[in-house]
Amino acid sequence: MSFGRRALQAVWGIWETAFEKRNRIERLGDARSVMRIGRVTYRGTQARLKDGRLVQPGDAVGELHFRNPQLAALGAMRALPLVDRAMRDLAKVIVEDPRYRDLDVFFGISVAFRGARRFGFEVVDLDLPPLRKFFAGSYLRWVMMVYHPQGLERLSHRRSELEPKGVFITRETILARYGPQE
Repeated sequence: MSFGRRALQAVWGIWETAFEKRNRIERLGDARSVMRIGRVTYRGTQARLKDGRLVQPGDAVGELHFRNPQLAALGAMRALPLVDRAMRDLAKVIVEDPRYRDLDVFFGISVAFRGARRFGFEVVDLDLPPLRKFFAGSYLRWVMMVYHPQGLERLSHRRSELEPKGVFITRETILARYGPQE
């Protein structure tokens, strides 16, 4: 990896840490966890989930963030067990932590949404205003450029496939798939 790319990742890591502190995004599990969570007021567009639930602006939801440096360092196949463990940590937190007990929906925005389905997430098209879609897409493509091993090359060849999507998962799905088994 080039010095320039390592420098970009270091600077971006500092920005991510500051963003997490400012927005009260916290780590799930131990320091190696690849997922972060925050309680937020949903400001996206309406999203109808498979179970008929309607997520609307103003709803209290859990916002999920993945730690890009950790995932990028591992590569997709080696990261899968860590994502699975993070989902189990999420199930534990939403049962035990009073700040998250009343939340029924958890979401994120991603351009790497294809892999989200395997973990129980629903992928929803976001009907964002053009300017917001541009900025969300630009931000997420920037993250991919900085952290993905093929970075800029992937962006130049597959840009049309990197449209930001909403990834949603319900409390019931999390607990059914990742909660304690009795």
